[in-house]
Formats: sequence, structure tokens, C-alpha cells
Amino acid sequence: MVNVVAHRGASAANPPGNTLSAFAGAVTEGADWVELDVHLTADGEMVVHHDPVLADGRVLGELSAADLPDVIPTLAEALAACSPLAVNVEIKPDGVDALRPSLIAKVVELLQSEPTSREFLVTSFDHDICDQVRALDPTLPTGLLNAHGETLQSDL
Repeated sequence: MVNVVAHRGASAANPPGNTLSAFAGAVTEGADWVELDVHLTADGEMVVHHDPVLADGRVLGELSAADLPDVIPTLAEALAACSPLAVNVEIKPDGVDALRPSLIAKVVELLQSEPTSREFLVTSFDHDICDQVRALDPTLPTGLLNAHGETLQSDL
């Protein structure tokens, strides 16, 4: 069986990726999974955006959710928009370091509150993030991403 994963939602051309329209489009177009990227704002809101820095140079982790453009959804809004699809939540290692433990805990808590029939996978390029997710919930699947072809140890 092959699963279709909508990377940042259905965003090949328009709408932009990691938006509610892109996530709803993934449902409409028949995807099985959605991949999205999550960061934490300075006031503790989980938001979905690919990069830790906005196009204007402002850092997500230094802004309140109210300061963000309306097009940037919260993680809860994104999960609702792409329901009932399975979701790969990528926790980015390049945000504000001090916010990382809180982000990980909040992601796990939110995913635990979702229906048990829904599939989730938490991924990261950072081995420590995957370890921290598993420490909080050993039943939540994790995946280590690798972009540069580095050799990984088999005892992950």
C-alpha cells in the first residue's frame, strides 16, 4: 500500500503551504497524510509555519500569536482543517532553544487529546527532540529526519 503525503498540505502551486486552505485541500484531493511544521510563539502558542523566521525577518519565538499574520494557523486549527487525515508533525530544531521543551510537551499533550483512531507521527532532524517525545509518550511514533545523507546509528 502506498500512502499519499501532502507536504505542508496540498500546496503544489496555490494555496501556500502550511495554511488552513492547503490542509483542507489535502482532504479534498484525497491525501492519506499531511506533513506540517510546528513552532512555539513567545506567548506559548503552537503555530504552523515552515521556517522559524518570517519573510520580514521577525522570529516566531520572539513574537506573540497576536503579532503573526492571519495566514499562520495554530496547530489545533491545522489539525482540525485536515481531519480525519493522519498527520506528520515536524518539530523544527531551529527555533528559540529556550522554548523547545515547552513546544515538545505541548505537541505531545495536544496529540494525546486527539481521537485515538487518528494516526500521528512526530518527526525532527534532531535526535534529542525524538527522544524527548518518546520520554513523554512512548506510544507516540517518532521519526528521525536526515537531509544530508549522513550515516545514522542503527540503535536509535
